[in-house]
Amino acid sequence: MANRGGELPFQHRRGDDFDVYFLNNNSGASGNWQFRAVGKVEEWDAATGRITPLNFTSSGEYSTVYLPGALYDSKLIVIRRDKPAVSPNLDSLYYTSYQTVSGTWKVIFTNNFRKAIDTVNLLTLTDWSSITGLSGSFVGTGDYSINFNLLPCPTRPGTLYLI
Repeated sequence: MANRGGELPFQHRRGDDFDVYFLNNNSGASGNWQFRAVGKVEEWDAATGRITPLNFTSSGEYSTVYLPGALYDSKLIVIRRDKPAVSPNLDSLYYTSYQTVSGTWKVIFTNNFRKAIDTVNLLTLTDWSSITGLSGSFVGTGDYSINFNLLPCPTRPGTLYLI
């Protein structure tokens, strides 16, 4: 992935109806970046779970998005090909208050061979190094899940929002 300012290290995964780009801005460069996918462009915040629609343009098989730079900033950009490639008018968006998700998180750890090696239940999300029984040299993935009730949006009764 490149713009006139240079290269931006990234990892790309393609699903049936989406593309995911994990960006690692090790130069702090800002600019318009081209993604080889067309659809609704969003930034997903892994820390908060918030999904933010981004302004973008589409041409041919590419979407162009302006991303502000910050040194060593990582971003998760999702392009949903199942949604129209129409950039939102960000001035018209509004955000409702957040809903606190509480309960027990179930985490299934799988090794690089996709074999589940451990399952833990957590009341709060924590660093893997603090989980008893999980090796400090563990290499693999953790799949997180939690059940919760989604509250109706107070500004539009009868409508549920998941941000």
